[in-house]
Amino acid sequence: MYFQFKISLPDDLREPVTAVLYDHGCTGIEELDDSLIAYFPDTVNPDEINGVLAKFEGLTVSCSPVVEKDWQAAWKERFDCVRAAGFLICPPWKVKDIPSPTGDKLLLIDPGNAFGAGDHVTTLTVLKLLRQWADVQDNLPEKSLLDVGTGTGILAVAAHMMGVGSVTAVDTDESSVEAAEKNFAFNGITSGARVIHGSIRAAGAAGSYDIILANLFLEPLLELMRPIAAALSPGGALIISGLLAGQEKPVLEEAARQRLMVEDGLIINGWFSGMLRRAI
Repeated sequence: MYFQFKISLPDDLREPVTAVLYDHGCTGIEELDDSLIAYFPDTVNPDEINGVLAKFEGLTVSCSPVVEKDWQAAWKERFDCVRAAGFLICPPWKVKDIPSPTGDKLLLIDPGNAFGAGDHVTTLTVLKLLRQWADVQDNLPEKSLLDVGTGTGILAVAAHMMGVGSVTAVDTDESSVEAAEKNFAFNGITSGARVIHGSIRAAGAAGSYDIILANLFLEPLLELMRPIAAALSPGGALIISGLLAGQEKPVLEEAARQRLMVEDGLIINGWFSGMLRRAI
C-alpha cells in the first residue's frame, strides 16, 4: 500500500516543500499547475508528514491511500516522451509508443525513485544550454564534464551522447546513483563515463573539468558554489538551474565572488537557468 499527499501551495513554496518531501521518504512527486501530488510507501508515518507540512503557511493538504499496483501503473503512465536539444527522451516502457523517427537521438530514462525524468523545465533548459556549449567546441571528445547532483543521470547521459569524452556524475543519494547507473546501461554507455556516490569533493582535483552542470535547489547551490568553482578549469563553463525566478541573485553574487561571470541567463515558466564562465 502507498499513500499520496495532494498539496495546494503558492509557487514560492514549491522548492522548499519538494525538498522536505524527498527528505522524508517521498518516492515521487507529480507537479500540477497549482499543487503537488507526493507519493509515500506505508513505511512512512503520514502524521509525521502532516507535521512537517504544518510548518509551512499557505498550504492545503489532503492524504489518501493508493493501492500499490494502481500507483505503479499511474506513476509510469504519467511519463511521456519529450523532444529536447536533439534528443527524444523516453522511459523504456514507452519505447513501443515512439512515433516515426525524426532524426532525434533516443535517450532512455527510467526515473526509479530519483529526481529527473527529463520533462521538467529546468532539465530541458540545461539540455538546451549544454547543446549550445557543445556545438561550439572544436575538440569535444577531449572535454571533461561533471554533473553535480545527477539524479537519474539524464544530463550526464546526454553529455556523453553529445560526444563529451569524459563524463563524471556525482550524487549523495544512493537511489540516485543506482538510477543513474541503470540509465547509463540502458543507453549502452560502457566507457567514458562514471557515477560516484558522494559529494563533489569525490569527483577529482581542482581545475579538472571543462564544464560543470548543477541543476540544484537554492541552498545546496549556494553551499557548493565554492567547490564547484574550484573544480572548473580556467575558462571553464558552469550551467546552473533549479532556481525559482528571483532566487538567482544571491547565487550569482556568490558566483561572482568565486570569479564566475554570467554569460547567459534566462527565465522559463518561472525558473531561472544560466551559463557562467570561470575567469582565466
